[in-house]
Amino acid sequence: KQKIDMKKTILLSLIVVLFSANLFAQEQDKKMKPQQVREKVMKKKKALYTERLNLTKEESDKFWVIYEEYDAKMFAIRDHQIEHLHRLKGKDILTCDAATAEAFIKTEMETERALQQTTANYVEKFQEVLPPQKVAKLLMEERKFMKELTKDCKQKHK
Repeated sequence: KQKIDMKKTILLSLIVVLFSANLFAQEQDKKMKPQQVREKVMKKKKALYTERLNLTKEESDKFWVIYEEYDAKMFAIRDHQIEHLHRLKGKDILTCDAATAEAFIKTEMETERALQQTTANYVEKFQEVLPPQKVAKLLMEERKFMKELTKDCKQKHK
């Protein structure tokens, strides 16, 4: 089961990385800077999550401070992963040297651990300001949001 969970986590992470890279590339074409893209995504998340989590004013005030910190940390982790992937751009991983492949594996595993640990740490912080039902809903909405963004990105590339 742990092996399956790790595979799912790696697959989800790669989808997020690919989406992020595509989103940034798309937005760069429109002369938007990465920070502007992040702000645009955060604005959309705020609207959706406030509605979907049915946050009260008090919950919202406390939650968004924590969430923005969480999002920035997750973004930094993924950004590091994207930088590493850019170093492999144009290379065939099957024909690269062993050291390059091992570096890729190490970075992927470190990224997954960092994403999981960061999420675990922030789930605890979210539970300090939200009931468990809303924290569970947040985790569900995060996945749903990423699926929606990935779908939108794919449609724009067609």
